[in-house]
Amino acid sequence: MEKVVFNIGIKPVFLLLLLFGLSHAKDDSNVMYEGVVIPSSDKDSFVKLDDSYAKDKNSVYYLENSLNGVFYYTKRTTTIRTLEKADPENFTILKDGYTKSSVYAYHYGRTLKNSDGKSFEYLGHGYAHDVHNGYHNGRIIYDSDGLSFKYFKDGYSVDKNRVYFETINLYDANPKSFRLLSNGYVRDNDNFYYEYRKIKDADSSFKVLQTSRYAKDRSRIYFQGKEIVGVDYKTFKVYSRSYYARDKSWAYKNGRQISLSNETYQESVKYLRSQR
Repeated sequence: MEKVVFNIGIKPVFLLLLLFGLSHAKDDSNVMYEGVVIPSSDKDSFVKLDDSYAKDKNSVYYLENSLNGVFYYTKRTTTIRTLEKADPENFTILKDGYTKSSVYAYHYGRTLKNSDGKSFEYLGHGYAHDVHNGYHNGRIIYDSDGLSFKYFKDGYSVDKNRVYFETINLYDANPKSFRLLSNGYVRDNDNFYYEYRKIKDADSSFKVLQTSRYAKDRSRIYFQGKEIVGVDYKTFKVYSRSYYARDKSWAYKNGRQISLSNETYQESVKYLRSQR
């Protein structure tokens, strides 16, 4: 059950507590969070676990008080969620918003459907897994093998069958030969990729150019994995640690042609040369 309250009216009996920074309070019959009654809570057994979670003998609660974007971040919203089937006795707070109990795992108080609380483990960097699936930032990674799923690096994860970028499946990638290059480029024994996109027709000479998003193979120049059309291959060069490059006729910013006389380009090149 979720309770969301806007335009919070603070009862006078709780005003002093809130002014002193105490978000939880009790009276003779209720437990309150930021002036809002927590439904069906048991005041005698109610305890705060951290800034976002509390429990009593019957339930576990997710509690949030934040600025709401619907109101252009000028008003605060209090959200109270009773976690579905959470057992107060074995409820565990993990990291990055993940928690778990004996039945389900949760992400910021929302139930991860079909998750298995008993086997659920946090892997780091927003990733987690259980016996069924892998997860990224609370979202299920479809077709993942939970038992073999593990975090790889730089937004990638793998299992025994596949490679994933965040929640996106790189269906053609081989997890056994998968490895990172740099600046968003990766490869396996057969293909090259930028993030999750396969780079079509890239040949075995493919390499990343310095510390940039540009790359090349024997006949093509790429920016973020997309071929740059019309570039002069022989005279093309990049400026390290920037989005700029040039050939004999054009300058390039983010892979797009601009004039060599472009004022922003000239200023950027001047600065980059001064940092050598």
